[in-house]
Amino acid sequence: MNTLVKSLIEHLTELITDTDIICDNCSWEWSKEDGGDDLYICHKCGYDNTPDNINELGEGTAEPFKWSTLGSYSVETYVDKLKAMKPEYGEGTYQYAFKSDNADYVVNTFIRTMPPLTLNGKYQMYVAFGFGLRSGGNEITNYQEQYRVMATVLDIIANFINIVDDNIDDVIIKEIQFHPKADSGPGNDTNSRRGKLYKVYINKNLDKFHKRYKLELTSKTLYLTPADDFPIKENQTKTLDLKEGIVCLFKHMLDNGLNIKPLPKIKFIKDDKKNALNMLGKTAYYNPSEKSITLYTFGRHPKDILRSFSHEMIHHMQNLEGRLNNIITTNTNEDGDLPELEREAYEKGNMMLRNWEDSLKN
Repeated sequence: MNTLVKSLIEHLTELITDTDIICDNCSWEWSKEDGGDDLYICHKCGYDNTPDNINELGEGTAEPFKWSTLGSYSVETYVDKLKAMKPEYGEGTYQYAFKSDNADYVVNTFIRTMPPLTLNGKYQMYVAFGFGLRSGGNEITNYQEQYRVMATVLDIIANFINIVDDNIDDVIIKEIQFHPKADSGPGNDTNSRRGKLYKVYINKNLDKFHKRYKLELTSKTLYLTPADDFPIKENQTKTLDLKEGIVCLFKHMLDNGLNIKPLPKIKFIKDDKKNALNMLGKTAYYNPSEKSITLYTFGRHPKDILRSFSHEMIHHMQNLEGRLNNIITTNTNEDGDLPELEREAYEKGNMMLRNWEDSLKN
């Protein structure tokens, strides 16, 4: 990795943050550290911005409890059997156990391996995980323990999946299921407290898996599926995640002489469902006084997010050149310099993205 790319990654790591709240009603923004008791109440207009899902998990770095396999049949044993590709070993059930400060837990794992769909295809594996109390003990009494319970379950899952992915070339894991318990009564519910916690926590810890997975969900089940459904051929471009794409696009802009230093602060709004459902909702905006770009990412294709990023980077360039000082409106139908500035951002931003994409593909 060359020095420039390394410095961009380090810089971007420092700038990407989930520590700010932006009002859905008036776009006022404030730091969570300054939010006080009513964290999500706008300090300017009084609007309640409480999110639908829980996102107060920091970086999801809770310490897992120690865990062990129940019984003598382990995932390593299953891997050995799969390597022999014997039909009788197409299914397997495993249990893991761990003890928290308040309770004993068991994690149940069910695996089904299906034959290849084509002559030279791979076996397809489907895995389901669930957990609950193993014996007597109190329910989880505080979030710190709940974080540690989640960290332990995810540690067990990642260990299992990585052993399979690292050791069997002829098997592809097509689906990994989680079944969060409902808040009350029997059944599962991804909108329960546990479901919401797991949804956010898993997303923050996808880097624990050696291969790339993405999180999807229904009303009752969380799913991990392969992020890359098709193997990459030698002449194909490596699939980049959003952060990698921004870093590469940063570098492309610098290599092409764009005046974008100092680089802007980047903010992601990841969970604004209300905005995503609005046909004319926000996609991104640039704050000249902060030199920051805010990107709305919920439900959007990564390339579309990069297009917004590239557009706002042209506004950042305009700001550094002193050309945004007299802009007092966001309405392009009003008189002034805004229409020409927006035209430049659309044209240069889109062409910069297209040139960068072509440089990767050709």
